[in-house]
Amino acid sequence: MELAQELYGKYGIVWFPHSVTGPESGMRSNKAVKKGDDYKGLKMRQCGRVQAKILQDLGGSAIFMPGAEI
Repeated sequence: MELAQELYGKYGIVWFPHSVTGPESGMRSNKAVKKGDDYKGLKMRQCGRVQAKILQDLGGSAIFMPGAEI
């Protein structure tokens, strides 16, 4: 996890894995997320319904868009 954070951190991204699936499953943000309350009001691109539900349960909002539009 430290290596992933070091690599993503170069681009101002915080790597937060939340399941045991592929790389599209993690939540990425350009804002520091240090505790559960930090998700409140946060909008993040998600790739699936499960990830969107997790984010919603944490108080955030899921945005669905193709990677090419980022």
